[in-house]
Amino acid sequence: MADHEHVEAPRKDVLIVACGGSGRRVFAESEDILDAPVVFINSNDSSTIPLVPSGMEGCHGDPELASAIAFENVGAIREAFQGYKAVVVFSIFGGGTGTGMVPVILRCARECGCKTISVIGIPLSFESARRKLAQGALGKVSEASDRMYVLDEDSVVRMCPDARVNSTFRMISHSIIFTVKCIADLLSGPFFSTFFDKVYTFAYVSEMNPVKAVEKAITASGDDPAGGIVVAVSSDLGEAESGAIYDKVAEMTGMVPDIVRRNDREDTKMVVFFSVWGA
Repeated sequence: MADHEHVEAPRKDVLIVACGGSGRRVFAESEDILDAPVVFINSNDSSTIPLVPSGMEGCHGDPELASAIAFENVGAIREAFQGYKAVVVFSIFGGGTGTGMVPVILRCARECGCKTISVIGIPLSFESARRKLAQGALGKVSEASDRMYVLDEDSVVRMCPDARVNSTFRMISHSIIFTVKCIADLLSGPFFSTFFDKVYTFAYVSEMNPVKAVEKAITASGDDPAGGIVVAVSSDLGEAESGAIYDKVAEMTGMVPDIVRRNDREDTKMVVFFSVWGA
């Protein structure tokens, strides 16, 4: 069992970018939780980096327009990335701004010498048109990312099938915020050797029993995991609990998990990452 102690390091080298209306909604009041700088990139006045004339109200579901706006402002975007070693870009795809701008933003970060990590949400199945658009855009994001993490919002529904719609969206937001924080924290350690594959899905679980937590996460993932599994646990989790997690993952998947200890002591919270081969 690989069980790494993650040593806390200054977070000034990591920048979080929240793109599009979804990024604004999820991260608007989360900077203190993340303990990292957050830049909002949008196609209206809510953008930290002004990209459009005052009064423009978004791209109205047009990714090509959003991509063109980002291309016209690559100088300003690159300037925001100066001095950082890694950029974590989040958006829920299916609309115009995030779907069109994120690949451009990632390429700008690469041109500045930053490692690029994308965290992308895929809309629920009942939003069929947005979901199809989101899935079709993942290829460009993967090409521009050193690592890509995908949250299929349907996995949250599978984890909590009886939750009301507003509760489901709150859980999706909590999943994204905590996972982005986890990724940003882990970037100060052996991140790329721990996350060996390029594309991952993930499940966030808040549960007192760590074995039940990992069981919920694996069940919520839907299909059998195709590649490696990384489990990010609290720094306070004991060796006995780590061993029990290892045994449960092996029992359910036949795979050996890589168990990584986060900086925080949130011992009821767990993120399980599943690599996606061939993505």
